[in-house]
Amino acid sequence: MGMIDDIKRDREAGTPGPWTGHNMVHADGRAMTPDEIGEYVCNSVKMGEPNKFLFVIGKHADGGDCDVCHTGNGPRGAANTARIARVPDMEAALLAAADLADALEARSPFTGFASRGEIIAALGELRRLLDGVQHDGVPG
Repeated sequence: MGMIDDIKRDREAGTPGPWTGHNMVHADGRAMTPDEIGEYVCNSVKMGEPNKFLFVIGKHADGGDCDVCHTGNGPRGAANTARIARVPDMEAALLAAADLADALEARSPFTGFASRGEIIAALGELRRLLDGVQHDGVPG
């Protein structure tokens, strides 16, 4: 199964968006203490599947592990964990697609795809550009 299939599966099984990031604070904006945050996490574990608490880890530049985020243990936790862990690969794929789109736009006479034939021709031009990429990533 490829990345696109994984994205479709986990997007359907995971928590719908949009998602937002937050700092754990009290309702009045005061910072929570480490003990209060620990209590929150403990209560979260007790509410879900007790023998499972999912999180995403990454690597520091020095190779050491770091927590990226805790995703919990609810019914959608596994799919949400997979979605978040996939972000770096998705960013790389999206950036590569944007570079290819820029290259196609800059190097191709095809700007408005009005017909299937034009799309096929543009894809042929994209393939030519891909085959002409030099080792430094610059189209040849």
